[in-house]
Amino acid sequence: MRKLLERIRNNKKFFIYGVLLILVAAIVTRLYQLGVRPLHHDEGMLAYFAWKLASYREYIYTPQIHGPILFYIGAAVFKIFGESDFTVRLPSAIFSIILVILPFCTGKLLSGRQKFILSIFFLFSPLLMYFGRFLVHTAIVPVFVFLFLFNAYGFARKPSSDRLIYTFLSLALTFGVSEVTYIILASFVAAGFGAYLLDRRWGRGYFSRIFNFFKTNPWEILKALVVFILAYVAIYSVFFTSLDSLIIGVPNPFNPSNGLGFWLVQHSKRLGGQPWYYYFILFALYEPLALFGYLGAVIYYPTKKRIFPIFLILFALFNVVIFSVAGEKFPWLALNSLVPLYIISAYFIGEFIIVTKGVGKIIFFVVLVILIVYQALSGIRLSFINSYNTNEMAVYVQTPKAINEQFKKMSSHCAHAGCILIDKDISWPMSYVFRDNGNLFDPASLAVGQGVEYIIAENRAKIDGKMDLNDWDIRDIQLRDWWVPPDYPEGYSFKNLVKYVFLRQIWTEHGGYSIIILQRKNLL
Repeated sequence: MRKLLERIRNNKKFFIYGVLLILVAAIVTRLYQLGVRPLHHDEGMLAYFAWKLASYREYIYTPQIHGPILFYIGAAVFKIFGESDFTVRLPSAIFSIILVILPFCTGKLLSGRQKFILSIFFLFSPLLMYFGRFLVHTAIVPVFVFLFLFNAYGFARKPSSDRLIYTFLSLALTFGVSEVTYIILASFVAAGFGAYLLDRRWGRGYFSRIFNFFKTNPWEILKALVVFILAYVAIYSVFFTSLDSLIIGVPNPFNPSNGLGFWLVQHSKRLGGQPWYYYFILFALYEPLALFGYLGAVIYYPTKKRIFPIFLILFALFNVVIFSVAGEKFPWLALNSLVPLYIISAYFIGEFIIVTKGVGKIIFFVVLVILIVYQALSGIRLSFINSYNTNEMAVYVQTPKAINEQFKKMSSHCAHAGCILIDKDISWPMSYVFRDNGNLFDPASLAVGQGVEYIIAENRAKIDGKMDLNDWDIRDIQLRDWWVPPDYPEGYSFKNLVKYVFLRQIWTEHGGYSIIILQRKNLL
């Protein structure tokens, strides 16, 4: 048996077939039924700005909706493939597929075993799969963070001009996607410093190589910085066409209207209202494999005195801690901490399954298989069965299916612009859904023309006394649905928790709110 496994490991055909199998699985799990789930509030908002860029070349960096790269990619997808719920999510799906395959592009920085394990972890991660099918910036961030991390590691091991430039370019692209890069970069620097303090012998070796490289190649750091600045300026200036957009993108912690300053202000607002341990709940529920591998690495590597795994342990830890301390918490932000957790987990497991022997190896392998199967089933349930069921904690403030069907019915009746009036206070995702036949209105100055067939308003008080309602049918329909576990002990019985973990049976009521839709009575 051992000889057979050795032959498989050394056979390049088996390696290639394995990579292709994982690639096919990634494509299927990321693209199958991609357009079925109703558009989320945030998806509609992001899709609308990508559509405006594609249709009218209108775009300026707005910190509230994060960096420009997602909109550039979304606009390109719309131009090439057209507009649909499928293509809305295609940028995230493409990058999620890339992430699954990236471990095989790390050269000698990971062993073949570690590459396969990490790729499989990315493939079957419920949260990576779900948000890889969801239009959100943090579906793209992990790809550039991965490239930054391994280019930086490759440079530290064997300094070269190319590696240095790729490191800075990857960092610029990460900044171009989202402002969470400030947190990730802070974690990276802190982890490097911490790893050096914990193992100065190996640390001096890395720093000595880097110092000698810059000493003999003094202009290389300048070249890399120029590449970073040019890439950053190109991204935030809309490829050198908008000075205003670039000015907003220049980091300034004291200016709440630019990227860094805006998100520092958001910390005190605590959007999402989640407790500090929120991400630990998500990981325990959806990603126990990441926690298992991380804890194993924490136990195993400190005695080995090896700086890179120590760095990875600290990098993952600082990411989790800082995002847990940050005021704004949403399930998609968990991806920023999850990817480093999986990297160190795969690094550890790929090594440990070789050095451990006997019964311990069997037990370890059985636990590993159980966790992979659990996560694969959880990912299938989350992405394909409960994709818009807010009993799932990862499904956050979702648009219900009923209103999605209502929107499609309204669109089929409206062939002209201005057919639908939408209250500007509840415009998402409707600005995108009704982009060809809808207009926003201010409730304070509502004017209903003859061509208007539908009006969508937050509540009846917004329109009472401002129009004749005799010619309109009015009905309530739910726009948002959510379930958040209560923050008090009631209901947290062992029985309820088991039912939730395995069956997603909740023990309190759903939240949500409704809107009103007015339809002309003579509309066929």
